[in-house]
Amino acid sequence: MVSTAARRLGLGTLGLALALAVGCGTTPGLTKANFDQIKVSESSKEDVDKLLGSQGTKLTGADAEQFMPKMPDMNAELDKLTKEMEEKTKGLNEDEAKKIREEYQKTIDQMKGKMPDLKMPPGGGFPGGGFPGGGNPFANAEVYRWGDASKNVTCFIQGGKVTRKMAVGL
Repeated sequence: MVSTAARRLGLGTLGLALALAVGCGTTPGLTKANFDQIKVSESSKEDVDKLLGSQGTKLTGADAEQFMPKMPDMNAELDKLTKEMEEKTKGLNEDEAKKIREEYQKTIDQMKGKMPDLKMPPGGGFPGGGFPGGGNPFANAEVYRWGDASKNVTCFIQGGKVTRKMAVGL
């Protein structure tokens, strides 16, 4: 005969195995696995709602603004470098000043060529070039959040698709 303790151990093991097997599928909820399944430029808000098991809350005003990427102020940086170059070349002979100006000019040219590495919204840029809202490609995005301040997924939706996604506390 099998002892009561052995039967309980066997039933417990069977129950654990069953729970693990059932839990291995995709289940709605705020999990890293579900966050990883959200595809930029492919998933819609409805897809994310279904995946995360709840309706996302639309953020507006300052709540949405906190998630907007900050575009670098390249003009201020260029002005700073130009003033720095002018200060360093004051009182130098022409040959020394020319060398310093050439070095600074290389740095300035590199900065002018830099662009932020941001994902374009579906369909590319906007008519007339550039982006509305002061050059931010996400300025016209709707921002949705699933969860609360300590554990959430936040997505930017443009053209019906996710264009940016972020997670906190997953």
